[in-house]
Amino acid sequence: MKTKTLVLLVAVSLLALPGVAFAAKAVPAKKGDIAFTFGGYVKMEVIWDSTQVNKNLYSLIARNNDPNFHHGRLKFTAENTRMHFAIRGPEVFGAKTSGYIEWDFDNHANQTGWFSTNKARVGLRHAMFRLTWPQTELMLGTYWSMLTEEVPETANFGACTTAGFPFVREPQIRLTQKAKLGRGLLTASVAIAEPHNGLWGFAENAYTGGYGAESTETPKVEVRLKYDIDLWGKAAFWGKPRPFSIRIGG
Repeated sequence: MKTKTLVLLVAVSLLALPGVAFAAKAVPAKKGDIAFTFGGYVKMEVIWDSTQVNKNLYSLIARNNDPNFHHGRLKFTAENTRMHFAIRGPEVFGAKTSGYIEWDFDNHANQTGWFSTNKARVGLRHAMFRLTWPQTELMLGTYWSMLTEEVPETANFGACTTAGFPFVREPQIRLTQKAKLGRGLLTASVAIAEPHNGLWGFAENAYTGGYGAESTETPKVEVRLKYDIDLWGKAAFWGKPRPFSIRIGG
C-alpha cells in the first residue's frame, strides 16, 4: 500500500508541478553602482503527444519504433529551463544603461540536424544592452527583431509562414527616437541587423555550404514608424496594454 501511494504521489507531482520559478536580486549600496538581478525557472515537462501529422496536415510524423508511424509518444524534458541576468548600470552621457542576458537549454541540434533530449545544449536567447535617454534609445546586441511586435494574423506560424519570420532573435544595432505629435506619440526606429539567409538563420540555398547567414556582405536594414494615441482607453496586447496604434515597417 505504501509503495502504491508513493508511486501515485510521484506521478501527481510530475503533472501538477511542471516548473519552479526563482529570482535573486543584488541591491546596490549607492547611486551609480551596478545592480544584477538573476532569475529564471526550472521546468520539468511530461507530455503525451498523440499528433499523427505535421502542422501542414500533409505528411505523417516519423516515429522511430514503428514503420507505419501510427502511434503517439511520451516525452520527458527539462530543456525549457531558462535563466537570465538583468543588469542596471550607471548613467553614461546622461543616459540610463541596462543590459539583459538570457539563455536556455533548447539548442540541442547537432551538425547533422538530429535532435535528442539527452544532448541538450546551452542556447543564447538574448544578450543586449541599452543606452536610454528621455526621447532616444540605442540598443546593441542580440534581441527580438524589431518586427516581432508586428505579428500578422496568419493561420500558420513557423517555417512555412508567408508573412516572413517575426519570431526571430537577431544581432542588431537599433536606434529609436520618440516625439510628441498632437495628442499621440510618434516613434521612429531603424536597425542594422545580421543578414539572415532563411528562417532563424538556417540556409535555404544549398550552395551556401550550410553557412546560413554568410551569403551577403551587406547588412539587413529594418525600419518602423509607430503612432500611438489614446482614443478610447488601452487594450491588452501580449500582456501589455497599449492604445490605438498605427504602424508601418519593413
